[in-house]
Amino acid sequence: MSTSSRAPNRERLLRYRFDNAAQAGRHLHSVERQQLLFFPDPFLDVHEGQSVLLELSFGDSEQTLTLRGEVHSLAIGGLRGAWIELHALRLLDTLKIVCGVPRRLHRRLPADMVVRIERPGLRASVARLSDVSAGGARLVSTGGKWAMGEEILISELSGGPALRGKVTRTREGELAVQFQRADANTRRGALRLIEAAVERWSAARETHHPAACGCPRGGALFEPLLPKALHRWSQGT
Repeated sequence: MSTSSRAPNRERLLRYRFDNAAQAGRHLHSVERQQLLFFPDPFLDVHEGQSVLLELSFGDSEQTLTLRGEVHSLAIGGLRGAWIELHALRLLDTLKIVCGVPRRLHRRLPADMVVRIERPGLRASVARLSDVSAGGARLVSTGGKWAMGEEILISELSGGPALRGKVTRTREGELAVQFQRADANTRRGALRLIEAAVERWSAARETHHPAACGCPRGGALFEPLLPKALHRWSQGT
């Protein structure tokens, strides 16, 4: 893949809607430590190597999953679109967790922004706000050790009052946070973050799981063959 011919690597926002998370898992291909998903869209304007932020949403749940990746290759045959290489560990396990999580009271929206987090009275650090709702948020790349029930303050890097919450779940650098809704600054801050997320994702390119796909019945997937190099690896040649 030549880097000299690439356009500027502007991150592209994509949204892929499936009926359920198990269906999405059938379209995930793990080969040679790479995880690829085909994004069907004959008019998708992307280039190889371009960074993407992909939201997977599911018809039977309010849960969503937001993943970073890049365009591995373009499909220009009968089935047009792009193969997206996803940068996530144990993605199939994550999809299973999404399948089993009860429906939330508040719908979470992908946010993907860097924020400041701190314990009251201690030094602040930075983390990535992965998604946000009126009731809480999910933080990744948090660093350090956090315990369930700990109080946490979340603020934008640009400043302003912090959102107050408590840690409800910790897992490998990831925190689930429940906001203190009784705090007026927290309610206003959560609304501001939600509005920013809605505005940003309004420009996302969206596609739906093809109705002609045979995967719900255990049939053939409605997608092109894997890119040639990956196909050879999968055959052990």
